Amino acid sequence: LVIDDQIDQAQKLRANLGPQFQVSIEGDPDVAMTRVRSAVFDLVIINMAIEAIDPLRLCSSIRSFEETRLTPILTIVRQGDTRKLVRALDIGVNDYLSRPVDRNELTARVATQIRRKRYIDHLRSSFQQSLEMAVTDELTGLYNRRYLASHLSAMFDRAFWTGRPLSVMVLDLDHFKSVNDTLGH
Repeated sequence: LVIDDQIDQAQKLRANLGPQFQVSIEGDPDVAMTRVRSAVFDLVIINMAIEAIDPLRLCSSIRSFEETRLTPILTIVRQGDTRKLVRALDIGVNDYLSRPVDRNELTARVATQIRRKRYIDHLRSSFQQSLEMAVTDELTGLYNRRYLASHLSAMFDRAFWTGRPLSVMVLDLDHFKSVNDTLGH
């Protein structure tokens, strides 16, 4: 997503990126924030010369929402605008380009940020799957004893403080060894 109230410059960026990237352009910062929060973009490019809103505040807002906290931001700054660039990097902008924008540098930086985001998304997904596998039984999908051990005391505490009942059921199935021996654990 390119956020720029100077549409001709945004369209020039789209042309420079070529057909290998799907580029959306938004000139209205308020609409852009709504679109960014949909969390469907791999990268947000912000022109730091936007006049309709403070671009630093826009970057900060993107970083503050849970759904966009990890979305990479690439800013485009005027050459010599070091104060704004340093502030943007301090807010959490991932990368920047100086005007005039070189086509090859733009393509390389965009590709790098998108590749990095997809890698991080993959790592987060793998971590979540590993976490689920650690506390659930693969065959039944039910929580296992590791989950019970780590959550049972908190469940008892919550029941005590809320005054609500807590039930625990323990089953012992006779002759279950034959099921394990036949079908596996």
